[in-house]
This record gives sequence, C-alpha cells and structure tokens, in this order.
Amino acid sequence: MILDKSTFNIFGELKDPELEYAFRNDYWLSNKKMYFIAYNICCILLLFAGLFADYNREYFWGSANILTGFRIGLVLGGLGMIPLFYKSEAHPKHLDNYCFFLLMYSAFIIIIMTLMTHGNSNTLLPGVMITTCSFYIALPGRFSHIFISSISLFITYCLFFNYEEFGLKSHIYTCFMLASTNIILIYFKKTFSQNHRTNFLVREYHREVSNAKDTILQIIGHDLKNPLTVIINKAYFAKREIERDNLERAIYHLESIERSSSKVSSLLQSLLNWALSERSEDMQELPISNIGQSCNKAFEQCSDQANSKNVQLKICIEDSDFKFNPNMVETVIRNLLSNSIKFTPEQKCIELTGRRTGDLYTISIKDQGIGMSRDMVSKILNGKNLISQPGTKGEQGTGVGLKLVHHFIHSHEGKLDIKSEKGKGSEFVIHLPIKG
Repeated sequence: MILDKSTFNIFGELKDPELEYAFRNDYWLSNKKMYFIAYNICCILLLFAGLFADYNREYFWGSANILTGFRIGLVLGGLGMIPLFYKSEAHPKHLDNYCFFLLMYSAFIIIIMTLMTHGNSNTLLPGVMITTCSFYIALPGRFSHIFISSISLFITYCLFFNYEEFGLKSHIYTCFMLASTNIILIYFKKTFSQNHRTNFLVREYHREVSNAKDTILQIIGHDLKNPLTVIINKAYFAKREIERDNLERAIYHLESIERSSSKVSSLLQSLLNWALSERSEDMQELPISNIGQSCNKAFEQCSDQANSKNVQLKICIEDSDFKFNPNMVETVIRNLLSNSIKFTPEQKCIELTGRRTGDLYTISIKDQGIGMSRDMVSKILNGKNLISQPGTKGEQGTGVGLKLVHHFIHSHEGKLDIKSEKGKGSEFVIHLPIKG
C-alpha cells in the first residue's frame, strides 16, 4: 500500500470517490452519535448565548425576538437529524448537505445579528471566534462546507464590525489575528481529516492481507482435500490386498499412490508458489499464458478422483494465449471439475471443453450428475452458497470451492453461467475476456 500526495485532495480527503465513500460509511458507523451530540450542543449553546446577550443589544432594525426565533429554529434543525438519519446503517446520502445547511444557518444568525446592530455588538469577535473554532474542531463534516461557513463569518466581521471605538489599526490587527486563527484551524482540520483516512486505509489494507491469507489457506486446504482422500482410499485397498497375499493388486495400488502423491506434491508446490507471489501480482501486469496448459493441468489433477469413483473425464480444449492468472484459472477449473465428480454417479461422464469466441474464451464443464434447483443456482451465481451438500457417495465439503470460483472469475472481469436441472446434470460455463 502506497500513500502519497496523490491519494488525498487539498482538503485531506480521499481522491478516489469509492474509497472516500467507504471511509464515510466506516466513520459513520463508529461515530454517528458524535454527529448528533456535537451539532446539538453547538445549536443549544448558540441559543443560550443569544438569550444572555440579544436582549441587551441596541437594534437599528429587527429585534431580539427575531434572533431568538432563528436560534430556536437552529436547535430544532439539530434535533431533526435524529429521526432523519440516526437509524441509517450507512452514511446517509443527504447528511452532508443537511449539516452544511446547519453550518450556514448558524453563520446566518451571526451575520443577521451583525446587520441588525450595525456591527456595534461587543460580543461579535468572541462569537465569531468560538463559532469558527467549533466548526473546525467540534463538528464533523466535509472540509469544504466548514471552510465556506467559517470564511463567511470572517468576512462579516472584517466588513461589518463597527471599529470606530477601537480604531482602524486595532480592527486590522484583530482581522489579522482572526485570519491567523482560521489558517491554523484549516491546517489542523486538513491534518486531522487526512490522519483519519490514513488510519482507515491502513485498517483496510490489513484486513485485505488477512482475507488474502485466509483465501490462500482455504485454497490449499480445499484443493489438497480431494487428492489426499484418494491416496487414503488407495492405501486402504493396498493394505487389504497385502493382508490377502495378493501382491500384484497391492503393487498396483501402491504405484497408483506413488503417482497420486507426485501430483499432490506438484499441486502443493504450485499453491505455495502462488501464496508467496499473490500479494505482488496485478491483473494488468500478468504475463500472457496458455489457457490450454492450465485446463490440462487442472484436468490431470482431478483424474485420480474421477477414476476412484468410476467417473469418465473427457477433454477438448482449444489452445489460446492471452493475459490471465494461470493459478486462479487452474483453481477455478479444478474446483468445478471436483464439484462435478462429487455430484456425478458412477459410470457417468464429465466433459471439459474450451474454445475462443470473439473477445471471449469460453470454458464449459458439463456433467451427468444430480443437478441443482433454480434457487441453488441463484445462490451460487450471487456468491451466497453457504452450505455444502454431500456428494453421491456421501462426500463431504466445506462450501469454500464455489465461493472461490465466483471470486476468481469476478477478479478476471469474467462471467459464470450455470445451466442445471434436477436429475439432468449441470453445466458450468466460464467466460473470460481475452486481454493482451
């Protein structure tokens, strides 16, 4: 993960709109109470400040009652956030605009009070400073909204405050100090916003690494399960033949175990090599690979599982070179083949075919198994198949395989289609875009 100036805009917010939205959702879920508490405290304090001072001012037009009405409206606006947004589980779409309205409304009250008194209010400067500080420090929200509100207060003080009593030089100095305060607060707010987002990105990166680790462990465990089961079964039969003094059959099973063990060793080495390189690979930087080799390799790795169940495998693959992740594609095909074997009765056939059609390479795995309901097909296509069903010979699964298939095809910007009917078998069709 690389963070630099290009990651953030001038306000310390993330340039990527999707990342910024993800941050706001995360921040909202853990800090939404702060929104309501902070805004309502500021609204209520502004009301009481007015009640203490407004009725002691001299007005050239309007009255203290008008200002009190405005301040009560601000309090009601703050309280109105609770029924409108509090129950939302994601960052509400219109929350930023609503908060901006409250910011500008509170600034408007100070501006209208200044105009009513012709700038003769002795409480204007502390009022502007306290309100400005609350905007930057106490209140959450978009930097740009806070900046506009605070600058409107700064301009109001500079242009409309009656400085005759203190003198022009004192007024210029006060304006300079107020501007300096704004600059310090702007820097603070930007740094504060950027640090929050950096922490979010670090958490997301760690979560991504953890998910990648879990995925790799799931792949290794899931893909080794079937060939190891085959070896265990063959070892059992070899033991039985030795007990019967049938050395010829025992040697046959032991030779089969040797071949299967070699395949497991090769598969494990491939998975471990992938695990070491997976974090550094980028789909845009992958070398051009041969899809036929990947399909044949996955086919070969599933042959022992099919033989042990007396299921026939057929393959007809058209070679094609394009940019894809061979480890991912092998995993996809291996899982789909293994899944078809699991749900195909003995003496039945499974066909693996592949051909190029325009800008797509289509891989089909068609079996003569037990088939699936429409509901199950829909769950698989949506990546929601959470329960693994036992196979035709009671084979147990983890439910991991098809979720990995769905994830890996999606990472290639590909598409998975499933044609299936109860009792009539299934066909899994993978469409991979040809790149490079």
